[in-house]
Amino acid sequence: MRVAGSLALIVAGLSLGAAAWARPDTDARLYVRPRPVVLGLLFNDQNPLFANNPDLERAINFALDRPALIRTRGRYAGHPTARIMPPTLPGYGTRSPYPLDAPQLTTAQTLAAGNLRGGKATLEINYGFQGLAEEVKRDLAPIGLDVAVRLIPRCATYRCANEPPADMDLTAWGADYPDPASVFASFDRPWFGSPQLLPRFRARLAAALRLSGSSRARVFSQLDSDVMSQAPPVAPIMALNAAMLVSARTHCFHWNLYYGVDLSALCIR
Repeated sequence: MRVAGSLALIVAGLSLGAAAWARPDTDARLYVRPRPVVLGLLFNDQNPLFANNPDLERAINFALDRPALIRTRGRYAGHPTARIMPPTLPGYGTRSPYPLDAPQLTTAQTLAAGNLRGGKATLEINYGFQGLAEEVKRDLAPIGLDVAVRLIPRCATYRCANEPPADMDLTAWGADYPDPASVFASFDRPWFGSPQLLPRFRARLAAALRLSGSSRARVFSQLDSDVMSQAPPVAPIMALNAAMLVSARTHCFHWNLYYGVDLSALCIR
């Protein structure tokens, strides 16, 4: 029997895994699949702390303990990344500009020295991310940055009119279609804190957009690496996953990277 909207699916951010995981206590299956989405810290380059301060942005990328941050979100939350592009896209590089297994505090402290500008930062988060935010606070304390965490105000969609913008936002960005251009377009949207990419990178972005095929993927990959290495607009934490918990009777599971579960294909046996 085919089912679609009548089947209840529990969807959450979890860790990369291709096979279904059976839970013997409930006789259910947990499907875990990658999403073309990255979760990380967005730097507000309009605020005094990060304005023309790429060394501090780089220091934060070196200081983050990405595995510890992921653990605050659960066993299947995702896997570490330090690239703008999610790993599912053509051109995602295998070489990371920042550590993925543990922080490099000596490098981070050297970069932060003389660039802390008072040593205080605000981090704005959505409700439910307090644990991750507290880990960010712990990670950045050794480089001399005191992070104050605040929830996004409820009085407006994004922030209250009289609320000063935070220095950092915990946010996600991703691809709407399988092209690196889709990800870089996020950094030109007003709600994302535009403009983030420096002018010297914009000419390269325009040139990359004129390419196609493997050349396009290769140039975008190098652009991603250079932006993150020289003047990172973000501190990526993890490539997110989706998780779908279904009953043992549910079969015909098909996952589309950009649209999710194919509900029309699901069946019950």
